[in-house]
Parts: sequence; C-alpha cells; structure tokens
Amino acid sequence: MWEKIGPNFSDAVKNLSKGVDGHYYLVPIYNYPWVVLLQQERVRQQGYKVPTTWDEFTALAKQMQSDGLVPLAFAEKDGWPALGTFDILNLRINGFDYHTQLMQHKVPWTDKGVTAVFDHWRELMPYLQKGANGRIWQERREGAGEQAGRHDVPGLEPGRRELHGRAPGRSRLLPLPGDQRAVGPGLHGRPADGFMMPKKGKNKDAAKAVLEYIGTGEAESTYLKTDSGTSASPTA
Repeated sequence: MWEKIGPNFSDAVKNLSKGVDGHYYLVPIYNYPWVVLLQQERVRQQGYKVPTTWDEFTALAKQMQSDGLVPLAFAEKDGWPALGTFDILNLRINGFDYHTQLMQHKVPWTDKGVTAVFDHWRELMPYLQKGANGRIWQERREGAGEQAGRHDVPGLEPGRRELHGRAPGRSRLLPLPGDQRAVGPGLHGRPADGFMMPKKGKNKDAAKAVLEYIGTGEAESTYLKTDSGTSASPTA
C-alpha cells in the first residue's frame, strides 16, 4: 500500500509513519502544533507582557496566580496531554537529536537530560489547573472559567480547534518559550495523527483500500474542510 501512497508524502512524514524496525504502521492524515493558547483579551486587560523566554513564562504564570487567575488550564485523564507536554519540553530543553535518541532508547531514561525536563516541568506544577487527572482535554477549562489566562493546549490540535467561532484577535497560539539557559528557542513539535489497521482485522482488503484512499491529497483536502485547525500531511 505504501508503494502507492508513498509519493504523496515527504520523507519526514514517511519516517514518522515507521516503527524502529523500519516497517510502516501508520497512514497520517494531519498534524498540528503543540503550543500554548494565549487569551489575548485577558493579557491586554491585565497589562501583561507576552513571554519569549522560559524565565518570563514562569514569571508571568506567577504574576497571574497572584492576580487571582488560573495561569495554565490542563487536562490529563486520557494520558496523552502529559506525553506531549514532555515531548515539547524535551525538544525545547535538550534539542532534536537528544529527543530522537531518547525516543529510540539510545539515551537512557535515567539520563540527566530527562531529569532536567522534569525539573522544568516541576516549575510549572504550581500554576496548573487543579484536578487535571480527572478531566479530558475538552473539559480542561472547566473550573477555571474565564479566569484561565492561557492554557497548555494538550496535543495542541485542540488549541487550533478552540480558535474556531471566537472573535478575531481574542486568542493566539504561543510557542512554548525555549529555555535560554539551555538550548534556547527554535525547535517546535508538530504531532501527527493517522489511521492504523488491526493485525487481526476481519476484512483486510477493505481496510487497505480505505487506508490507501486516506493517503491521498483528495482525502486530506476533504478532511480539512471539516477541521481547518490542522495541517495536511501529504505533499500532493
């Protein structure tokens, strides 16, 4: 199947669709940025400065909390928001090569670089919305209401979708600031979602036909008509 749909994808997308064994396991359909959704209206009202460094980011969170706001809304019941948060922190702190080596188990999870990620994450913990483990991502602002000054958009595809239907200029996507004390800004994560076929599926021929169609530009364009908050994966 990939022999047919392969030309529709860039080399980078092809690589992310493979396992460490070199076999394809995924037909991607879209990707999205992992960012923070900044409530610009609240920022203007309070006179806050948009952060560009890690120190400014944590300082703003502390100021918001002092002003009676919930700095970072968060939801973690499904598990993946925290996984993606680790990924983006690791990319911003340790860099791309380190991140990919860690994902391939070439760097041990006991490495000091991993510890650094959790040390930075610990700095954010006092500012996260309480009760995150009992909340799915669609509910992450519940309990914080309009007091949430900005929030980690878990998977941050949800952040793109939240912009739909809002007044222009109310929200903006803010890249998670890099740590100037480490590698600095620049690297950014864009998780990709897609489709897989069960190994023991009953109708493999039909499943392959569906996946082959999903891997076309036509399918991507059709999907994006219903979700313009994401970006297509194929290059054709």
